[in-house]
Amino acid sequence: MQALTARPGGAQFLRTRVGQVPEPVRETRRCLTELAHSLHIPFEFHQVGEQLEDLKPPMFNRRDGEALAVNSVNRLYQVLPNYLGNVLGMIRDQAPYIVTIVEQEANHNRPYFLGRFLEALHYYSAIFDSLDATFPPDSAQRTKVEQYIFAPEIRNIVAQEDPERVIRHERLEKWRKVIQGKGFKGWHSARTR
Repeated sequence: MQALTARPGGAQFLRTRVGQVPEPVRETRRCLTELAHSLHIPFEFHQVGEQLEDLKPPMFNRRDGEALAVNSVNRLYQVLPNYLGNVLGMIRDQAPYIVTIVEQEANHNRPYFLGRFLEALHYYSAIFDSLDATFPPDSAQRTKVEQYIFAPEIRNIVAQEDPERVIRHERLEKWRKVIQGKGFKGWHSARTR
């Protein structure tokens, strides 16, 4: 938003649409609304759909001449493989100006238990080492992160098989192949080269 206000002519209008997870959506709405107000940007916030598989073009409710940016953070890994192409194709067909995708890089989508277990063991060991370095052991925040984010992920990866297994983290090479296969092109900023 700050970059929009710094442009010649400032920001004319900003509309945001998000989906899923009610409590974080409410908090995101509150933060973005406050920021837009402080920057004097007319702002609308709309929630669209619960599941990416259910997302349809009319849900974007786009206006003529409106630029679209799609930001997907840790959502695609939950989309069943037979729907992923449809979701990405529908997003591509909306002709967004930019699409950003953030996913965890791990190979938790292996068909066999032992491979998934070993990959999860190494991956989450690194995650918990990071938590050890970041939070004190008795931190309430750490407990929430472990209990509500990582414990359900680990349980799903290790104890479930398809279709109940919904945690399907993939390696970058696989994401790149799937995403580019739907007509998206990668872009590297000067900072990431």
